[in-house]
Amino acid sequence: MNRESFNNGIIVILGVTSFRAMEIENSITEKFPSLEDMCYSFEDYEQYYSFIKSGKKISMLLVEEGYNNITIDNLIDETKRFQESKYVKAVIYSDDNNNFQSKLTLKKNKDVIANLNIKELSDPFIERILLGLSNLLLEAIEADIVSSEMANLYTSIIGNSMDSIQEKIRIFNILSTDLKLDTLNKIAIKWWPVYSHLQKNNLAVIKANKELYELCSKLNVVKDKTLLEILDSKMELSAKFLSVVHKIHQSFEDGVWDNTIEEIRNNYRPLKKGLYKIVLNRSDQLFEISQLRRVA
Repeated sequence: MNRESFNNGIIVILGVTSFRAMEIENSITEKFPSLEDMCYSFEDYEQYYSFIKSGKKISMLLVEEGYNNITIDNLIDETKRFQESKYVKAVIYSDDNNNFQSKLTLKKNKDVIANLNIKELSDPFIERILLGLSNLLLEAIEADIVSSEMANLYTSIIGNSMDSIQEKIRIFNILSTDLKLDTLNKIAIKWWPVYSHLQKNNLAVIKANKELYELCSKLNVVKDKTLLEILDSKMELSAKFLSVVHKIHQSFEDGVWDNTIEEIRNNYRPLKKGLYKIVLNRSDQLFEISQLRRVA
């Protein structure tokens, strides 16, 4: 768990009492020391208001039910007002997460991603819960950028080529789990195959989604290097990851994945870490995709 898991933003815990908020903050930072400088807790709303006015990038609010008699909707809106990023998501917590109003808020407000019992924000649950929240944050921001209606439109336009794109997305999903990429870069890389296809064939459609178009247009696939050369390179991580996904998929299409992964294994040294090691660790899952292609 790292800062990138929460879109390089801050986690703020708001509690009815300072003890409760501080207790959750300590629970998070004890389990994940790397998050210590991105967790803040508040009981007093005026202190929190001063904090958000300072321009801190906030990605997630953990809000105790009934906090300062402010609705979650208003709290999120007020927080967003001082943010460059509009991607602020909230989690409600309480002694009893069966409260009707909290359930209704979770259902109606797309920026509220979970309703938790306070016990889930302490050991032995906090590790699993925080990982789950980081995934929900990613899914919620992705849905802000690419709605289900947009995704269906892209699928219908792309047609038969969608099978190849879905294969690239499966490769992305396998490799991205342990990679220190922030949320927006993950979304850009995942949707880049769709962007690339539409850019060539239906430019107006992809340009209509300004956010996705701008995110994806910052990335390029490196085509003049082998997979091994890319893994060994010191290129920027987003471009490197995108190029690795592209090259692995290309090796599937060319029927040379077995030889490619063998070459990567033979050139591995203990000092090679990061994406190189991730590809090796996930090679069995990648092999399964390549086999499915052969069966098809």
